Amino acid sequence: VERYSFGGQDTVIHDLTELLKHEHDEVRACVADCLSKVGLQNDETIIGLLNNLMDDESRTVRVQVPKALKNLLAEGDSRITVSESLLSLEPAYHTEVERRQALQQIGNLAYASQNMRIQGWSVEDADLVGFWNAIRQPKQSQAHNVTIRAKVLRRLRDDDTWVRRAAVEACRQSAKPGDEEAVLELVAMVNDHSFAVRIAVVEAIMVLGTPDDRRVIDPILSKLNDVSHLVRLSAVSALEHLVRLGDGETARSLMSWLQTSWEYLKTRGNDTKVKTEVFKLLLHILGFKDVERTERLLHALSSPKLHYQRNAIADFDDFLVSQNLVKSYFEHRKELQEAKEGTKVTKARTGMRYGTAQMAAITLIQKFVVKTVLEPRKNAQARQFLRARHGKTSAVDEKPKMKMGTSSMGLDLGRMSMPDHIAADEELAERILRRCVPTDIRSAAIATTHEKYKTPGEDIKLWDRMRWTERLRLSEELAGKVFWL
Repeated sequence: VERYSFGGQDTVIHDLTELLKHEHDEVRACVADCLSKVGLQNDETIIGLLNNLMDDESRTVRVQVPKALKNLLAEGDSRITVSESLLSLEPAYHTEVERRQALQQIGNLAYASQNMRIQGWSVEDADLVGFWNAIRQPKQSQAHNVTIRAKVLRRLRDDDTWVRRAAVEACRQSAKPGDEEAVLELVAMVNDHSFAVRIAVVEAIMVLGTPDDRRVIDPILSKLNDVSHLVRLSAVSALEHLVRLGDGETARSLMSWLQTSWEYLKTRGNDTKVKTEVFKLLLHILGFKDVERTERLLHALSSPKLHYQRNAIADFDDFLVSQNLVKSYFEHRKELQEAKEGTKVTKARTGMRYGTAQMAAITLIQKFVVKTVLEPRKNAQARQFLRARHGKTSAVDEKPKMKMGTSSMGLDLGRMSMPDHIAADEELAERILRRCVPTDIRSAAIATTHEKYKTPGEDIKLWDRMRWTERLRLSEELAGKVFWL
């Protein structure tokens, strides 16, 4: 009695605080109630001690916190509502509906503290703003203090779909843009089995994500192939906020998505809306202003003719590559394949490097081929042309001319006049078609080409006049999958 008569209230509070570490939970619960009765109204020190008790291992102590706060705060204070909501987040004691309602309350309060102008300058209003700032920026030194945000993030892994969705909304409303911890937690949920949750996750990442951050952009890009049409549209909207002008890597990924979007024709139809929005986003990223080419591809994207659509996309892709706006489509596919295979590809590429002696030998072989094979062949073709022109050779005896896409002895004359990037794509497409496409698919593609395009009465091998890349696209359409080395 003498100690407390001289020490006063500070001594009482100090001793009660020490009892919060007592081993029995009932003692800690009684101490919480005593602190709320000996403290002054709005005593921030005691309010902080009570809020820390929301991390107590005992349910008995946690239940006592909202009751104790009511003794210190005015009726209707939001901090009381938050403590009651935190109790309702515990799945062992509350239903899915109660957990969802609690998350909605927390999210609404966080949103109000950010977006609504506080009227007046009362202590309660000032404390509320500081309270939510503390939630968004928890003290790292207090390792045992589970903040409100930590409890909300924990509900992202709830068993109930709508509780997870409510947790995503609460996270979006309570976290600040650029909050790395919250963003990474959301990124881990982009493949949630519920499309409603995936939509909420993509929209939350759009608000909280940092522009030009590949950790955020790449997972959103993957959602362009989501089974849900609404998720795909949300992904395009998110990319509009996250991708910066001139991002060539994302532009290449979007163009590659357009190239391969036909694969999902059976499951999602033409998907014209998403394709159009992706194309508009691509134009925005590259700052592309060619109206004629834009209108041509937009018309093709809305066409039900798949082959016409794919050819138009490929032509537009070739134009972008020729302008050095994006890298080659096949080059991009190759990089993705190498990244997928990992060290196996790296070892193979390392083993194929040539030394100085090997390079010198290769150069000698190339010169020999040019001198003994290519030049005589060109001269023979020239002599044959002159003989035919002067009537010395009939049209029947004349050998057929080389056509675009045909190959003889490894020589492709049509490819010589192509730009380098198109010639490289042609060479790779030829290798894929010869090595990877089954014979029955290739035969069906040839028959389809003649059936679709041959004019009655003509006997022209249109397959031989098509570029290798176009042949490969047609073969892929018939097989329903992409072929690769």
